[in-house]
Amino acid sequence: MIEVVLDIETTGVNPCYSKIVSVGILEIGKDTARVWMGDEKEILLILGNYFDSLLRDHNLSDIILIGWRIEDFDIPFLQIRGLLYGIDFTCLDRLKTVDLNTDFCLPVDMHSRDVAFMLGIETASESGASIPLYYAMGKKDLIKEHNMKDLYMIRDIWLHVKNVWKYRYGEDRL
Repeated sequence: MIEVVLDIETTGVNPCYSKIVSVGILEIGKDTARVWMGDEKEILLILGNYFDSLLRDHNLSDIILIGWRIEDFDIPFLQIRGLLYGIDFTCLDRLKTVDLNTDFCLPVDMHSRDVAFMLGIETASESGASIPLYYAMGKKDLIKEHNMKDLYMIRDIWLHVKNVWKYRYGEDRL
């Protein structure tokens, strides 16, 4: 079983008008986060190669993609932006996902930072709403730092709630 935390940072919430400025991956167990930044097409190509490699090296049923609002934001955003460059992310639809927001029926406006705070987990000092401003100001280091903190925070939330999730959805969904 390989559990992969995915988090993207964007210049807005609409993939038709906003672009991806950072993508982070954290394989739980390896605990070394990777964050890709730069030209959107390059980021998406690197991420596409990552998933191609992951699917080559592991059975589809052994991969779990974990995130916050991953099913209604991150994955669709990647798929729509990928279309612009001919990069196919439909493979993400075949992966098992754990959406820490929707799987626990939390309100859409409840942020991962709120849950992390409740669980005593360290969070980024700013919300993702700061990313467009950081991008406009050229503060790529702050975007990368935010993406990294989000990855570890999502991992830590998952490790706190994993047994509850398994009880609720069943071990076989993992």
